[in-house]
Amino acid sequence: MWIYLIIIFSIYFVGLLLLIMGWQRVGQSRKVSSAQPFVSVVVAVRNEAGTLPALLESLAKQHYDFTNFEVILIDDHSRDRTAEIIAKLMDKYPHLKMGTQQSNGIGKKQALTTGIEIARGEIILTTDADCQVPVNWIKDMIESFNPSTHMVVGCVRIQTDKTFFSKLQAMEFTSVIGIGLAMLGWKLPVMCNGASLAFSRQSFYEVNGYQGNFQIPSGADEF
Repeated sequence: MWIYLIIIFSIYFVGLLLLIMGWQRVGQSRKVSSAQPFVSVVVAVRNEAGTLPALLESLAKQHYDFTNFEVILIDDHSRDRTAEIIAKLMDKYPHLKMGTQQSNGIGKKQALTTGIEIARGEIILTTDADCQVPVNWIKDMIESFNPSTHMVVGCVRIQTDKTFFSKLQAMEFTSVIGIGLAMLGWKLPVMCNGASLAFSRQSFYEVNGYQGNFQIPSGADEF
Protein backbone atom coordinates (compact mmCIF):
# COMPACT_ATOMS: atom_id res chain seq x y z
CA MET A 1 0.00 0.00 0.00
CA TRP A 2 2.72 2.46 1.01
CA ILE A 3 4.73 1.79 -2.12
CA TYR A 4 1.76 2.81 -4.28
CA LEU A 5 1.33 6.04 -2.30
CA ILE A 6 5.02 6.83 -2.68
CA ILE A 7 4.86 6.21 -6.44
CA ILE A 8 1.77 8.40 -6.82
CA PHE A 9 3.28 11.20 -4.73
CA SER A 10 6.56 10.99 -6.68
CA ILE A 11 4.76 11.28 -10.03
CA TYR A 12 2.73 14.22 -8.71
CA PHE A 13 5.86 15.94 -7.36
CA VAL A 14 7.78 15.50 -10.63
CA GLY A 15 4.80 16.78 -12.61
CA LEU A 16 4.49 19.84 -10.38
CA LEU A 17 8.22 20.51 -10.69
CA LEU A 18 8.00 20.34 -14.48
CA LEU A 19 5.08 22.79 -14.45
CA ILE A 20 7.04 25.25 -12.31
CA MET A 21 9.98 25.01 -14.69
CA GLY A 22 7.59 25.58 -17.61
CA TRP A 23 6.23 28.77 -16.00
CA GLN A 24 9.78 30.06 -15.62
CA ARG A 25 10.59 29.28 -19.24
CA VAL A 26 7.54 31.27 -20.41
CA GLY A 27 8.82 34.37 -18.62
CA GLN A 28 12.33 33.99 -20.02
CA SER A 29 11.23 33.55 -23.62
CA ARG A 30 9.11 36.72 -23.85
CA LYS A 31 10.62 39.38 -26.12
CA VAL A 32 9.11 42.83 -25.80
CA SER A 33 8.37 44.86 -28.92
CA SER A 34 7.57 48.58 -28.74
CA ALA A 35 5.78 48.64 -32.11
CA GLN A 36 2.08 49.47 -32.28
CA PRO A 37 0.84 47.90 -35.53
CA PHE A 38 -2.77 48.11 -36.63
CA VAL A 39 -4.66 45.19 -35.07
CA SER A 40 -8.21 43.85 -35.16
CA VAL A 41 -10.15 42.79 -32.08
CA VAL A 42 -12.75 40.25 -33.20
CA VAL A 43 -15.61 39.34 -30.86
CA ALA A 44 -18.32 36.77 -31.56
CA VAL A 45 -21.60 37.98 -30.02
CA ARG A 46 -24.76 36.01 -29.31
CA ASN A 47 -27.48 37.33 -26.97
CA GLU A 48 -25.00 39.52 -25.07
CA ALA A 49 -27.02 42.70 -24.64
CA GLY A 50 -26.36 42.65 -20.89
CA THR A 51 -22.59 42.12 -21.03
CA LEU A 52 -21.43 44.04 -24.11
CA PRO A 53 -21.45 47.50 -22.45
CA ALA A 54 -18.80 46.44 -19.90
CA LEU A 55 -16.58 44.92 -22.60
CA LEU A 56 -16.76 47.96 -24.86
CA GLU A 57 -16.10 50.29 -21.93
CA SER A 58 -12.90 48.35 -21.16
CA LEU A 59 -11.84 48.45 -24.82
CA ALA A 60 -12.51 52.19 -24.93
CA LYS A 61 -9.96 52.67 -22.12
CA GLN A 62 -7.07 50.83 -23.78
CA HIS A 63 -3.58 52.31 -23.48
CA TYR A 64 -3.03 51.76 -27.19
CA ASP A 65 -3.27 54.26 -30.02
CA PHE A 66 -6.97 54.27 -30.95
CA THR A 67 -6.07 54.84 -34.61
CA ASN A 68 -4.16 51.54 -34.57
CA PHE A 69 -6.91 49.10 -33.67
CA GLU A 70 -10.44 48.25 -34.68
CA VAL A 71 -13.21 46.35 -32.89
CA ILE A 72 -15.30 43.97 -35.00
CA LEU A 73 -18.48 42.61 -33.40
CA ILE A 74 -19.97 39.65 -35.27
CA ASP A 75 -23.58 38.95 -34.32
CA ASP A 76 -24.23 35.20 -34.25
CA HIS A 77 -27.99 35.51 -34.84
CA SER A 78 -28.86 37.08 -31.47
CA ARG A 79 -32.50 37.05 -30.37
CA ASP A 80 -32.28 39.77 -27.72
CA ARG A 81 -31.47 43.49 -27.99
CA THR A 82 -27.83 42.89 -28.95
CA ALA A 83 -28.08 44.72 -32.31
CA GLU A 84 -29.73 47.72 -30.64
CA ILE A 85 -27.11 47.80 -27.88
CA ILE A 86 -24.27 47.64 -30.43
CA ALA A 87 -25.71 50.65 -32.28
CA LYS A 88 -25.92 52.65 -29.05
CA LEU A 89 -22.36 51.70 -28.04
CA MET A 90 -21.03 52.79 -31.43
CA ASP A 91 -22.53 56.22 -30.78
CA LYS A 92 -21.23 56.28 -27.20
CA TYR A 93 -17.61 55.57 -28.17
CA PRO A 94 -17.03 57.48 -31.43
CA HIS A 95 -13.26 57.35 -30.92
CA LEU A 96 -13.33 53.56 -31.33
CA LYS A 97 -13.04 52.16 -34.83
CA MET A 98 -15.97 49.78 -34.46
CA GLY A 99 -17.89 47.72 -36.98
CA THR A 100 -20.55 45.03 -36.84
CA GLN A 101 -21.88 42.37 -39.17
CA GLN A 102 -24.10 39.31 -39.11
CA SER A 103 -22.26 36.01 -39.09
CA ASN A 104 -22.10 34.15 -42.39
CA GLY A 105 -22.92 30.90 -40.58
CA ILE A 106 -24.05 29.54 -37.22
CA GLY A 107 -21.81 29.10 -34.19
CA LYS A 108 -18.83 30.86 -32.65
CA LYS A 109 -16.24 29.51 -35.09
CA GLN A 110 -18.29 30.70 -38.06
CA ALA A 111 -18.71 34.12 -36.42
CA LEU A 112 -14.98 34.46 -35.74
CA THR A 113 -14.18 33.40 -39.31
CA THR A 114 -16.56 36.07 -40.61
CA GLY A 115 -14.81 38.68 -38.48
CA ILE A 116 -11.32 37.61 -39.54
CA GLU A 117 -12.34 37.76 -43.21
CA ILE A 118 -13.27 41.45 -42.95
CA ALA A 119 -10.55 42.41 -40.44
CA ARG A 120 -7.95 44.92 -41.65
CA GLY A 121 -5.29 44.05 -39.10
CA GLU A 122 -2.56 41.49 -39.74
CA ILE A 123 -2.75 40.58 -36.04
CA ILE A 124 -6.10 39.30 -34.75
CA LEU A 125 -7.06 39.53 -31.07
CA THR A 126 -10.06 37.67 -29.69
CA THR A 127 -11.98 37.98 -26.46
CA ASP A 128 -15.50 37.07 -25.35
CA ALA A 129 -18.52 39.35 -25.16
CA ASP A 130 -18.99 38.64 -21.44
CA CYS A 131 -15.42 39.66 -20.55
CA GLN A 132 -13.69 42.83 -19.42
CA VAL A 133 -10.09 43.43 -20.45
CA PRO A 134 -7.45 45.41 -18.51
CA VAL A 135 -6.32 48.77 -19.90
CA ASN A 136 -3.00 47.35 -21.14
CA TRP A 137 -4.49 44.23 -22.71
CA ILE A 138 -3.86 45.09 -26.36
CA LYS A 139 -0.47 46.64 -25.58
CA ASP A 140 0.73 43.61 -23.59
CA MET A 141 -0.46 41.09 -26.17
CA ILE A 142 1.16 42.94 -29.07
CA GLU A 143 4.45 43.43 -27.22
CA SER A 144 5.01 39.67 -27.36
CA PHE A 145 4.87 39.58 -31.16
CA ASN A 146 7.96 39.49 -33.36
CA PRO A 147 8.29 38.52 -37.05
CA SER A 148 8.41 34.79 -36.21
CA THR A 149 5.44 34.78 -33.78
CA HIS A 150 2.31 32.89 -34.81
CA MET A 151 0.21 33.09 -31.64
CA VAL A 152 0.22 34.75 -28.22
CA VAL A 153 -1.76 33.24 -25.35
CA GLY A 154 -2.99 35.51 -22.55
CA CYS A 155 -4.19 34.83 -19.03
CA VAL A 156 -7.87 34.77 -18.08
CA ARG A 157 -9.37 35.11 -14.61
CA ILE A 158 -12.91 34.38 -13.47
CA GLN A 159 -14.50 37.14 -11.42
CA THR A 160 -15.74 35.67 -8.15
CA ASP A 161 -18.48 36.52 -5.70
CA LYS A 162 -18.56 35.70 -1.97
CA THR A 163 -19.75 32.11 -2.29
CA PHE A 164 -17.45 29.15 -1.67
CA PHE A 165 -18.45 27.51 -4.97
CA SER A 166 -17.53 30.64 -6.92
CA LYS A 167 -14.09 30.80 -5.32
CA LEU A 168 -13.55 27.08 -5.87
CA GLN A 169 -14.52 27.40 -9.53
CA ALA A 170 -12.12 30.33 -9.99
CA MET A 171 -9.30 28.38 -8.33
CA GLU A 172 -9.88 25.37 -10.59
CA PHE A 173 -9.99 27.60 -13.67
CA THR A 174 -6.73 29.30 -12.65
CA SER A 175 -5.03 25.91 -12.41
CA VAL A 176 -6.16 25.08 -15.96
CA ILE A 177 -4.78 28.38 -17.28
CA GLY A 178 -1.54 27.81 -15.36
CA ILE A 179 -1.06 24.31 -16.79
CA GLY A 180 -1.63 25.64 -20.30
CA LEU A 181 1.00 28.37 -19.86
CA ALA A 182 3.49 25.96 -18.29
CA MET A 183 3.17 23.57 -21.21
CA LEU A 184 3.75 26.48 -23.60
CA GLY A 185 7.03 27.01 -21.74
CA TRP A 186 8.01 23.49 -22.80
CA LYS A 187 6.82 24.23 -26.35
CA LEU A 188 4.07 21.62 -25.96
CA PRO A 189 0.84 23.60 -26.38
CA VAL A 190 -2.18 21.74 -25.03
CA MET A 191 -4.77 24.40 -24.22
CA CYS A 192 -5.52 28.11 -24.29
CA ASN A 193 -8.52 30.41 -23.85
CA GLY A 194 -10.16 32.43 -26.59
CA ALA A 195 -11.03 35.19 -24.10
CA SER A 196 -7.43 36.41 -24.38
CA LEU A 197 -5.80 35.22 -27.57
CA ALA A 198 -3.86 36.78 -30.44
CA PHE A 199 -2.58 35.29 -33.68
CA SER A 200 -1.41 36.43 -37.08
CA ARG A 201 -3.99 36.50 -39.82
CA GLN A 202 -1.55 34.72 -42.14
CA SER A 203 -1.06 31.84 -39.68
CA PHE A 204 -4.84 31.43 -39.35
CA TYR A 205 -5.19 30.91 -43.09
CA GLU A 206 -2.09 28.71 -43.34
CA VAL A 207 -3.80 26.14 -41.10
CA ASN A 208 -7.13 26.64 -42.94
CA GLY A 209 -8.76 28.26 -39.93
CA TYR A 210 -11.45 26.07 -38.37
CA GLN A 211 -11.93 23.97 -41.50
CA GLY A 212 -13.10 20.50 -40.55
CA ASN A 213 -14.24 21.57 -37.07
CA PHE A 214 -17.24 23.79 -37.79
CA GLN A 215 -19.66 20.99 -36.88
CA ILE A 216 -18.27 20.81 -33.32
CA PRO A 217 -20.13 23.37 -31.10
CA SER A 218 -17.21 24.28 -28.82
CA GLY A 219 -13.43 24.50 -29.07
CA ALA A 220 -12.92 27.72 -31.06
CA ASP A 221 -9.82 28.49 -28.98
CA GLU A 222 -8.46 24.93 -28.96
CA PHE A 223 -8.79 24.50 -32.72
